[in-house]
Amino acid sequence: KRARPLRNEMDAAPGLLLAEARRAAAAAENEGVLTKRICDQRTLQHWKLSASHAALMQFANDLAEAVVGRAVSDTCEERPVIGALLAEFDAMAAWIDEIPPIQQAMRYG
Repeated sequence: KRARPLRNEMDAAPGLLLAEARRAAAAAENEGVLTKRICDQRTLQHWKLSASHAALMQFANDLAEAVVGRAVSDTCEERPVIGALLAEFDAMAAWIDEIPPIQQAMRYG
């Protein structure tokens, strides 16, 4: 299958994010279970340095820039990729309630 050309820079980040999400979903399907991958500072740092994290941050920045000067009341169409992303954010928000924080000694100062 031939990849479609990008219409503009805005298409790049969602495409990368979607591709990464598809790879993760395929891997999870092969494993049979979704597992928590960020479980300590080392894996958090690994995530922050990953291409997936960079693509997600770029996508969020592109979204923020796309709405500059627009009112909340303006109408717009929701693309399927945005609907899927919002569903993922809802799932992540639910995880906050489901997954307790790691019990560890806190250091301040």
